[in-house]
Amino acid sequence: MTIPLVTVTGKSVDDKVTVERTGFEEILPKLDGNPDTSSDDSVNPLERGTELRVTVQSEVYQAWGSVFEQRIGTDVDYDPSTERVSFTLDGPPTRGPPITRAAFSPRGTGTHIGKFAGTTCYRPTGGSSCTAADVYLKSANDGFANCFTIEGDLVVERLPDSGSLYGSPGCGGAVIEGQSFFGERLSRSSAYEIKGDVTFEGYTNIRDRVELLEAGGGVHFKDDVRIDGKVKKMRGVTVDGSLYFDQGSSSNELKIGDGTVIKGDLVAHGRIKVSDTVEVHGEIYTTNRKITESGGGDGLVDETGNSKPSSEIHKSHPLSQVRGEMRRDLTHMITSDRPGRVDMSAKEPATGDPAPDLTGATLDCDADGTAETCRLGAGTYKLDHLILGHGDELELDTSGGSIKIYVEGGVEVPKNAHIQVLGNNPNQVEVYVEGQGAGSDTFHMYSGSGAGGKVTTPQDKASKFWVYMDPSDEVRLKQDTSFTGVIYGPGNAPDGDGVDIYLDKQSTVKGAVVGNFEKFTNLATVKYDATLQNKYALAAGGAARGQVAYLRTSARVVSVDS
Repeated sequence: MTIPLVTVTGKSVDDKVTVERTGFEEILPKLDGNPDTSSDDSVNPLERGTELRVTVQSEVYQAWGSVFEQRIGTDVDYDPSTERVSFTLDGPPTRGPPITRAAFSPRGTGTHIGKFAGTTCYRPTGGSSCTAADVYLKSANDGFANCFTIEGDLVVERLPDSGSLYGSPGCGGAVIEGQSFFGERLSRSSAYEIKGDVTFEGYTNIRDRVELLEAGGGVHFKDDVRIDGKVKKMRGVTVDGSLYFDQGSSSNELKIGDGTVIKGDLVAHGRIKVSDTVEVHGEIYTTNRKITESGGGDGLVDETGNSKPSSEIHKSHPLSQVRGEMRRDLTHMITSDRPGRVDMSAKEPATGDPAPDLTGATLDCDADGTAETCRLGAGTYKLDHLILGHGDELELDTSGGSIKIYVEGGVEVPKNAHIQVLGNNPNQVEVYVEGQGAGSDTFHMYSGSGAGGKVTTPQDKASKFWVYMDPSDEVRLKQDTSFTGVIYGPGNAPDGDGVDIYLDKQSTVKGAVVGNFEKFTNLATVKYDATLQNKYALAAGGAARGQVAYLRTSARVVSVDS
């Protein structure tokens, strides 16, 4: 919308004049309309979360107001005493970080992953395949067990005091298809165990004390592996790439046991101790002056099974050259961009909009024993709770704009119940769940004897439906339930205790989860919507008034001569 502001200066003129534009000035010449562009590259004065108040003073202020109402569709304030008309536009919306992972757990101390659970990736509109179903955990005290697949990267920021990563040979084991990072331990009491049938398909970096054991299977690194910590045991391990060992001191030991095969180079800052038979296909570089061999096997052998030639073993190698042979660590995978908790009090509206299927703060399709269908359109709503009955359906129609629902209590979607988002457009649904008086299961989906409760969106677009949780609450998705959207409930950064999330018994999330990943097991699946990589939490536009993306200001000078 253009608002012309005309300023007239000078003397009067005759009835015959010459009009000529004599100048043009861009007052904001570098404006790009992007509030996230750095200040050196953009002079957009509208920062995220700001408002723009426009006031026009004129004898015909009522005509101005009528134009604003028609062109913008927003509320206009009239002040006859000063002949002024005003309106307010929202600037670029505030927002959280992008949703770049299938699961992000800012605490994760109770995380348990196993029993055929896993993450996959999809694109709602089809197209090329994706492998971005990453999992980021602050820690994982209860460990990883049995059979699971992560179709993306795995980051465990701090190795826990207890627990292990175990893949059961009888069910396909554990598979991480992307890169893997395991950070320093919370304490140094004992080594972290990785054992059984475990496959790391991408580059792996372990930053602390570890034991790599067969346990009925064999740990398999299909790429390089770097260990920046003491290796207490390594037995029956296969490394298709190179093995790098750097614990920071030449006195530390790399203990390699029988059945281990390294198909690339072995590069070690420290002592190498070999027991029984260990196969190394590439070169060996070590800062130490000797390699210790023990046991009843053949010691160090090459790919043919013969003793490793001395020409391929480089002892007392300078530290700078040893480290020069190593691949860079993966510490950059630790993110400092931690999502902060949602301020529910700031999101609570004073009053909610009315709707035909609302009686006060209660949906008419409340759980009363009769299956019903309710519908809410664009607007902001305030509910005591959002509890559907068996077979109830709630339609959220975004064709007229975004929808915001503030729920003081809890949300319950039982068997055969359905929350359906309508409208294949950019508008979103935001649900803020305070959880007051809702008990432990603040957001609860379950099935019982019928089909599981479900939440769906057009074309499975997860960015259409956002559920914001108070970090003191719990989310439980039980047997055969299906949720399409984003569950977002982090605590206060950097190590805040977020909402506890339990995914169990064949439950499915199409989208992403942000919160304490407490349980992820029993055929549960997170299917990451790859388009969320460019989507931000808390970014839905308001439905009540207009919004301005950027402000452009220019001056045109017109000369009028007789």
